[in-house]
Amino acid sequence: MRITVKDASILIDLAEGDLLGLWFQLKVDTHTTDLVLREVKQETQWARVSAFVDAGLLQSHTSDAASILGMATFTESNGISLPDASGVLLARELEAVLLTGDRRMRLSAEAVEIETHGLL
Repeated sequence: MRITVKDASILIDLAEGDLLGLWFQLKVDTHTTDLVLREVKQETQWARVSAFVDAGLLQSHTSDAASILGMATFTESNGISLPDASGVLLARELEAVLLTGDRRMRLSAEAVEIETHGLL
């Protein structure tokens, strides 16, 4: 089974298009981080996304103090946000494909040899 890590832009796009259910029908092992989930702020989007977190289909990884320090270093050297760094580093840890719509995030992931794709 293929493992993917999603960033907020992908989650929001799938929620807005009411496509999350279809995504999970693909049976792809899907992960994200608590910092990425905090970026899903619109109530209707959060309602759609959180249903899949609650069902255990979208696995959320919690950031601890040590991992945040590593993320901060990665953030500074790559010019990306802390939530974006958390996604890149999780993809590296899980040897997963990173799904992102963010150019800087994609470039920083590719620089550390992480396979990346957009939504389509």
